[in-house]
Amino acid sequence: MVDAGGAIRLDEGVDAGGDIDLLARGGGISSGGSIHSGGQVDGQPGSGGIRLVAAGDVDVAAIQADAGSIAVDGGSLSIGALVASADIDLLGRGFIHVGSSHSGGAQAWRAGTGDIAFDELLAGTQAFLDSLLDTRGRRLSAGSDAVVNAGWRDGVASEATVWFDQLSATTLDIHSGNVIHVGDASLGESAALHGRDIALYGRHTGNGSLNLWVEGIDSPAADRLDAVIDAGAILVPRLFVVDGTLRTTADLVVIEDAQNVDHLRLHTANANVLMDNTTPLYLAGADVQLYELDKAFSLRQAGLVSTTNAYVVHRRYTHQVLVPNFQASHVDTLLEFQRNSGARYSEQHLSDGFTDQRLGDLASELFYGGEAPEGWELTWGAMPAEARMQLSGDGSEDETKKEERNLGAML
Repeated sequence: MVDAGGAIRLDEGVDAGGDIDLLARGGGISSGGSIHSGGQVDGQPGSGGIRLVAAGDVDVAAIQADAGSIAVDGGSLSIGALVASADIDLLGRGFIHVGSSHSGGAQAWRAGTGDIAFDELLAGTQAFLDSLLDTRGRRLSAGSDAVVNAGWRDGVASEATVWFDQLSATTLDIHSGNVIHVGDASLGESAALHGRDIALYGRHTGNGSLNLWVEGIDSPAADRLDAVIDAGAILVPRLFVVDGTLRTTADLVVIEDAQNVDHLRLHTANANVLMDNTTPLYLAGADVQLYELDKAFSLRQAGLVSTTNAYVVHRRYTHQVLVPNFQASHVDTLLEFQRNSGARYSEQHLSDGFTDQRLGDLASELFYGGEAPEGWELTWGAMPAEARMQLSGDGSEDETKKEERNLGAML
């Protein structure tokens, strides 16, 4: 144990069989060598924890506790390597910069007014990171949960970025004041992402479905989501995002609650579902196109079948859409039924027969009750519906008649 009224400076470090306590009451702690606990004691391996407490900064080449925990409390922390058989606890009033950190137990890092940066962080159980500014790392691996907060204090968000090149965890929970970027992720159960600009690329490594939560940080919805996920199934309890793109190998994607959505691009193993809630105009490339004026909806995409309470602008003939039946007599039954797309419905009403029926005596009224000149006729129904509006499918006569028969049977 070293208790100094000022600073502690070590040229070659410390090697001890038991506990190591360094207390610098009036300065920092620096060491050009390793601070090592757990060496030989009478020929037997020792055990003990390491604790460093400094009024100033801590700058140490390496800290290693072979049979114990590591705790460091100081101003800004610069540590080359950390190794502990148990937990690692870092508290920096400024920044925390670490090369590599390996622990058999949990790791908790708290940076008071600065950022967190590391090359590699491997935690045997939980990893917890909290910074006022950015949190960046090349590789983060947690045996259980990974919880990361950057620029998020007491319910107030500041400009901050969370950026991991590679991440592995059972559950992931991130709050970032601005950007979230997670690349090459391996997620066992779930990911909850709260930020403004969110990117997630990776895979689901557990059983069942991956739970994905996406929300804003200082507003209900995030500005953007770009996600590419390899999974068998994805459950999205909340999708609160203005502009969202989700590409996945999953055959099943369930979005239970989507809100504030202007644009959504969902690309599953068997369907491209596109949504533009700023306009109901036709979107090319969509197997199913949805539109919801209040920007709130639910969607279940299972193979070629879409189940949604959003308005269906159009769909391909190869895909089926199920929507709730809001007829008064069916409200309590939660009955769903297949409904042809808005495009098929409009096509029917653009047919010559429906057009003439709706217009009625308009032709004679154009001539103030007189007869139309000989040979004059209405021409707006002469052009095929496909040429007057965008419709899905191949437009073949057989398929069109089939769609009209189905629609007529339901109406």
